Amino acid sequence: MHRSLAQLAHDNGKIAMLTNPSGYHMVELAQVQTMQHIPVLTPVETQVPMYASSCGCAYLSQLSDAQAVRCSRPRRARSTRAPPLPAWNM
Repeated sequence: MHRSLAQLAHDNGKIAMLTNPSGYHMVELAQVQTMQHIPVLTPVETQVPMYASSCGCAYLSQLSDAQAVRCSRPRRARSTRAPPLPAWNM
């Protein structure tokens, strides 16, 4: 796997990353740097929202519109109201 990523990075002169979709995020599993650009160091298992990463956008582009919307937006809770604060005796 790393040999393929290294070859890809060498051939295109850019960072090569292996990511996997997980819920609403893309999880970075491996990364190979190149010497041609400023290095971007992100830890393995970093989670990035799908809509905010090139890998996530590429993944979303292959889904139907309905699937892409489901994968890119977490469901919101029915109520956005915060619970009441406890009353303090002073």
